[in-house]
Amino acid sequence: MKASQVYRAHWARVGVAALVAAAVLGATPASAAEQSTAGMHGGSGSAAERAGSIVPARHIEVKQYESEGAMRDADLTSHSRNPFQTTGYWVKAGDTMVIDFDDAGVAPGVPLEVWILHPTDNTEHYHYAQKIKLLKGENRIAVEKDGIVNIVYEHAPTRHPMTVTLREGGRALPHFVLGKHTNAQWQEMLATYADAQYVELVGQHVAITVRASHARQLADPSELLRTWDRIVPGVQTLYGVGADKTPPHRLDPRPMRIVDAYNGTRQGHDVIVMEGVRLYTDDGAARMIARDALTRSAWTIWGALGHQYMPKPMKWRGAAYDVDDLGALYLQQWLGQPSRYEIQGTWESLKRYFASEKRDFDRLTPHFQAAMAWQLHLTFGKQLLADIGTAYRDMAAKGVKLPTDPYGQVKEMLQLFMHQASVHSGYNLLPFFEKWGVFIDPQTRQQIESLQLTPLVEPIWENRDSDIRYDLSRKCDISGIKAAVTSPQRMDGGYRRDVQVPLEGKVAQCGTAQYLWEQIDGPQTLTIADTRSARTTFTVPGGLQDGTFKFKLTVSDRRTGASDSTVHAFRVDKRLAAVRAPAKAKTGETVTLGGRVRDVMDFALTFQWRVLDATGNEVATGTGTRDKAWQFTPKAVGQHKVLMTAVATKEGWDNSIEAHAEHMLTVEQGADQGQQYPAYKEGTAYQAGDVVRGRDARLYQCKPWPFTGWCSKSARFYEPGQGLVWRQAWDLYKR
Repeated sequence: MKASQVYRAHWARVGVAALVAAAVLGATPASAAEQSTAGMHGGSGSAAERAGSIVPARHIEVKQYESEGAMRDADLTSHSRNPFQTTGYWVKAGDTMVIDFDDAGVAPGVPLEVWILHPTDNTEHYHYAQKIKLLKGENRIAVEKDGIVNIVYEHAPTRHPMTVTLREGGRALPHFVLGKHTNAQWQEMLATYADAQYVELVGQHVAITVRASHARQLADPSELLRTWDRIVPGVQTLYGVGADKTPPHRLDPRPMRIVDAYNGTRQGHDVIVMEGVRLYTDDGAARMIARDALTRSAWTIWGALGHQYMPKPMKWRGAAYDVDDLGALYLQQWLGQPSRYEIQGTWESLKRYFASEKRDFDRLTPHFQAAMAWQLHLTFGKQLLADIGTAYRDMAAKGVKLPTDPYGQVKEMLQLFMHQASVHSGYNLLPFFEKWGVFIDPQTRQQIESLQLTPLVEPIWENRDSDIRYDLSRKCDISGIKAAVTSPQRMDGGYRRDVQVPLEGKVAQCGTAQYLWEQIDGPQTLTIADTRSARTTFTVPGGLQDGTFKFKLTVSDRRTGASDSTVHAFRVDKRLAAVRAPAKAKTGETVTLGGRVRDVMDFALTFQWRVLDATGNEVATGTGTRDKAWQFTPKAVGQHKVLMTAVATKEGWDNSIEAHAEHMLTVEQGADQGQQYPAYKEGTAYQAGDVVRGRDARLYQCKPWPFTGWCSKSARFYEPGQGLVWRQAWDLYKR
């Protein structure tokens, strides 16, 4: 007879997680279909476990990784990794589960556990989880709290198989495994297990737990997991670790655990690296399953991944729970995104810092301190930080005591970093660290100088993401240096705001090249953003309609003096626009005006109209659109100039386009419809509403009381269209 054990854990009743866990996993009972399968899928060949089934397997082989603590000691990382093996099942308080544990008869007393935990539990090692140590044979568990069922094995491998069977109880949740399930099955999971409040997404390198409310927006989990499976090993290369390395640089293949831990309240951190990565904001949860956001704007997530693998002796920049700027910067660069240090002005702030006489590295924030290491990465290539991390692990493996306390040993960490950075770059980097204001103790200075490395003569502290002026990652002869430009050659004019246009010089593959941009021709002087960068921009000012401009790029070698130059011409073309209107019209007739502008098909067009008579006086104004023409009625004969200003706008675009056109309109005498109204005559006793014809051939209507009396007064003041204050008595009459 199998041994039976009933576990009733006693739970702490305090803490944020304990308050929220009972309500958010789900409130409906397991479906009839699911309950009918409970207890029926114990065998490995059962229907629930056949390849591609959406029902999570109930017969599970326990994965046995290397001792997690021992591996962290070897690879010098700080944070515990994912100790969990997902099952795809959740339970509610009051449920009963029956779990069979088989240790193959060769591993008596193996401490295998089942943890029923809630994703919002924000405690280390999930303090509030219900933790059950399994005995060999049958284990009957009285569930105390809502949670997801996980298998936990945190010890050295037994080298023998262990299996767990969820024989009874447990409610399936959407559990998508890359390579096993299809996107169509994903939709089937969401529909079948609609009562589950969380889903699980499992790839080769990640195991994601996220609220179903977010996951329902995910159409292609396969592509998302493939993206994660590129990003995780990608950031590992920054510090020289990976599953394909040899010890102590080898990582075991356990997936990174990424958890949506948001509980509806603001936490002290947006993210914490603890048993994987826990995200405590709703935005973070959304980004971790949105592929576009994950590859473009997931700074916090990128930083948390980097922090997981950063060697402890390199953590001289801040608290253990902070994100790693280096990891985030590396992934940002690796994914082809613009650097946050460029966007947020970090390099500009550091330029002012370097220009100051008082520089103290210790007083810089961790954000700016990280830029020092990142400059070395930009200067010497991605292998430098990986080589330093590798050296740290090799030293630790040989018994060397390394500084690892990010609070009490920061100075020691910095001395070690300066020494190793010099060793692995091949340069004496003392001038670089002095420029950064780092304290260099006499022993470190003596050690670096005794290495007799290549002297550093280049001011590599001027390097930045957008302009690596001093690239020392490769050696080359640039005595035959050539200047070349690959930039746009024209644009249409008429933009109402300034437009930044790239000037793309070909970057020389060496660190001793320097660049100079000059404008040598053009109707006006344009602003060049950085005249000494190979790649920069110039500004076409808002309102510029046309013009030809010439720029000269000179590339020279500071060491050999060799130089070359080239000229780049750029043309701003006047945007073609035209007025659609007749050439002739008659007084009293309605004239319809429309317009057109080149290359604005997907823009909204607004036309502003002005009509001037032969003497230049404005006689009509109005506004039209692409779909609604504007109309006016000429009153007097003669040549009229129609002036059109077209404005093109586009939703979501912060600029607009302005184009101009003119049209001459000849107005001839038409049938005088105004003869039905008498000409104005001074002294006539006009009544409210009377209409008269003015000397300008326009019609005027006497205003109602109390202004009516003015209509009959002195023509000097009240003659329609002519008197000094005629508007007090008359209105233009609109027929």
